[in-house]
Amino acid sequence: MDNRNKLIDQSNWLSRIPRDLAEALLSQGRLTKKKAGEGIYQIGDPPGDMFCIISGVVAIQTEDSETGVIIGHLLGRGCCFGENAILSGMPRQIGAVAKSGECHLLSISIGALESIGAEFPQLWRALAGLCAMNANIAVQTARDLMIREPELRCEAVLKRVSVWLEPNAQIPLSQEELAVMCALSRGSVSRALKALQDSGRVSVGYGKIWVL
Repeated sequence: MDNRNKLIDQSNWLSRIPRDLAEALLSQGRLTKKKAGEGIYQIGDPPGDMFCIISGVVAIQTEDSETGVIIGHLLGRGCCFGENAILSGMPRQIGAVAKSGECHLLSISIGALESIGAEFPQLWRALAGLCAMNANIAVQTARDLMIREPELRCEAVLKRVSVWLEPNAQIPLSQEELAVMCALSRGSVSRALKALQDSGRVSVGYGKIWVL
């Protein structure tokens, strides 16, 4: 129960909804593990479970007309996702894949949500709120990509991502992945990261970055 309470308190969504509803959602979740690179769902999949991250990092994927499927954002402990297709009844518009060494997720089925919704009618308003919260990430992503200066754009993307991870957590991105996320060349990102590291704003390791 203590771990469940900590998860609720750390979650940017679960902490905002009624406590008994948050506890009901977690109690109905089925624990699942995913290794790094293992898919959770793909773009175009039919509506299915929604998820809450217990540990690890999940990469949210989008589709680029030139590059194909790319990473658009990262989510960490306490973040919930997958609700959009459930509310709309439409195929998945984004994909999700485990990004860290091992991800532990709670998977909540549509049937479980309907059962919870019968007891807690406010569930559907809460899910709409989660949908709006996750849509705001897309808006911020678009804003980040409108920044012309490569160093500032790179910094904005890293800051956005870090907000959704645990405090002081490493960002598990290679420079190549970050370059695609920033819509910049590998060379531009390399120079931007060097400038950010020299000024003490980030620390760069092999396949990982820390925002300082």
